[in-house]
Amino acid sequence: MHTDIGDIRQPKWGHLRDLNKAIKLCSDTLLLGTPESFSLGPAQEAHVYRRGPVLCAAFLSNRDAQSDTTVNFQNLTYNLPAWSVSILPDCENVAFNTAKINVQSNSATLIAPRLKLGSSNKLRNQKMEQLISWETFQENFGDIGNAQFQKQSLLEHISTTKDTTDYLWYKISVDVNEDEPFVMSNIPPVLAIGSRGHVVHVFINNNYAGSAHGNKTNPSFMFELPISLTSGNNDIALLSVMVGLPNSGAHYEQKSAGISSVTLQGFKDGTHDLSQELWTYQIGLFGEMATIYSDTGFVSVNWTSSSTPNPPLTWYKAVIDVPDGDEPLILDLSGMGKGQAWINGEHIGRYWISFLAPVGDCSTCDYRGNYSLHKCATKCGQPSQTLYHVPRSWLRPTGNLFVLFEETGGDPSKVSLLTRSIDSVCAQDFETHPPSIQSWQKAEVNSEVLHENVEPSLRLNCSVGRRISSIKFASFGNPSGVCGNFVKGTCHSVESKVAVEKACLGQRGCSITISSKEFGGDACVGTVKSLAVEATCS
Repeated sequence: MHTDIGDIRQPKWGHLRDLNKAIKLCSDTLLLGTPESFSLGPAQEAHVYRRGPVLCAAFLSNRDAQSDTTVNFQNLTYNLPAWSVSILPDCENVAFNTAKINVQSNSATLIAPRLKLGSSNKLRNQKMEQLISWETFQENFGDIGNAQFQKQSLLEHISTTKDTTDYLWYKISVDVNEDEPFVMSNIPPVLAIGSRGHVVHVFINNNYAGSAHGNKTNPSFMFELPISLTSGNNDIALLSVMVGLPNSGAHYEQKSAGISSVTLQGFKDGTHDLSQELWTYQIGLFGEMATIYSDTGFVSVNWTSSSTPNPPLTWYKAVIDVPDGDEPLILDLSGMGKGQAWINGEHIGRYWISFLAPVGDCSTCDYRGNYSLHKCATKCGQPSQTLYHVPRSWLRPTGNLFVLFEETGGDPSKVSLLTRSIDSVCAQDFETHPPSIQSWQKAEVNSEVLHENVEPSLRLNCSVGRRISSIKFASFGNPSGVCGNFVKGTCHSVESKVAVEKACLGQRGCSITISSKEFGGDACVGTVKSLAVEATCS
């Protein structure tokens, strides 16, 4: 489980790793044992698996979404947080609880390094957003003459393109008489487009007129657009765009996309239905067919100096050198609209920065209770993604070809290439948490599950090549907050930082036992204590 930029997604990855290990400890008993279930309370249950006189595994659950509770199981007492499950691989000791996270999280910094442009761009070293010299190529309908064909109807997109491209052009010519009402007045005609999905860009007489799209719930949509037509012949070009479809599931073969109906409103004799007229089609874009994003294809077109703002359907090209180091490289496309990106012919991915998530409640997140689509929502009113990972294995030390295809018109001067450095690692563990899952093992002979009788511990690890150079925060007591914003509570051991520094400084990784004796005694008797640490890796 990784982030969009290739890093391990902590703490989720580590928490699921420990869950996997806990279940594997129970695997023989789960697969070959005899199950039984019984109630431990009004919303609490035990699911027990036994195999022979030795092997036993238990899962204790608390379905109460509001309250922690204490249950008795086999004459022992167990605390179950709300909406959680505890796993007991030996039916006695807790190895894992779904609500108790014993894993570090990371705090990263994005840096715009000083870069060099490739040999075709003669500029001094500066930050990338200041130095990229973009060149452009304008995509137009009709650039692929031998790819055009005509049909007396509107074709379905998927079956026409046959998964070779996201793009399908629909074009028709409309004759307008001088005495039409919209020619003689300021009231424009209205172009009404029905689409099965997903996106349509409209061009009237080679000029961009507007765009529309569906959404995840309703990919199909209707788009009514006032347009400007002149007397004589007028060209209407519609670019239908796909943004992905499920590739499996029920009725997959019935999925459809593309333009389904086109009418023109405002003529003196009424609305003109163009759906069954003669349409000219072009599958894909010239830039795609000529692979102008590749080392061999980009020379096939005449690139010109960029001037912003640029019109829709613009290709952008730059040649850059790679920043030194081995940190992950991140492409920030915040200034763009919708399109695709390549480097050295490798497809970085599609982007749709201008498509914003609905404005909702992103302020709270509570894992407890039933899942819903909007539970723990993030990025309300923002793009779903603006940062894209660029694998260093795709890059050369110098002369990397960087190409964007922008559908709607963006500002490439805001594009930047960043490096990502994990400068802090954090963790917070409680003395009531189970010991590390590493303290458990399974015997090879009889599959008996064994564990060391150890106390809970907090573990920190820096990435390869880095060591813990300082402790920014350490508190054993009742600290609160999150990584980067920990604060001391009313209970705090003055020995906290000294003890953590002694165990961790100069190490790539370290482990600190969560026990009062490690911190000079119990600073507040009767308080359930935790250890929160933020460390710098360098």
